[in-house]
Amino acid sequence: MSNFIPRTLDQNKRIHGLAGQNGVDRDTLHAHACEISNKRTSRTSELSFDEANVLIKRLGGEPLPASSGLSTRSQQRARQKAGVKQLRTKAQEKMILDLWANDPVRTMSGLETLSKRILKGKSQPSTTDEANKLIEAIKSMNRRPRRNASPSIGRAA
Repeated sequence: MSNFIPRTLDQNKRIHGLAGQNGVDRDTLHAHACEISNKRTSRTSELSFDEANVLIKRLGGEPLPASSGLSTRSQQRARQKAGVKQLRTKAQEKMILDLWANDPVRTMSGLETLSKRILKGKSQPSTTDEANKLIEAIKSMNRRPRRNASPSIGRAA
């Protein structure tokens, strides 16, 4: 058993959720676990990843796909090193619109014009890098004092 991969918490949640939906009691669930593991264990928490998927299937559910075992950050880093561009996220889209709406005078056509200027002709960002460039440009605009249409007292017109 050198390559024993334990079941995941998501699998355990799915097993107990399906058992509850189907009216399978604890003793029956333990009997299934014992049978699937060839009497190695009767506890669902001690099942292997594959054994847990067999139990999920037996309870009428959809088994979970095997994960790569890498953390999300490690997967992102591997994609970055391979040169794979990450697409912009919904959170970035929302941030761009929220930052742009900070000034009530701004219009959507103004955002498109800024995008074309910052992104060299593209009206919308498609990658996270492009979205981040646009976000930083809008933040910079928001930090600058807004020019008034009428000059203030004491200033030359």
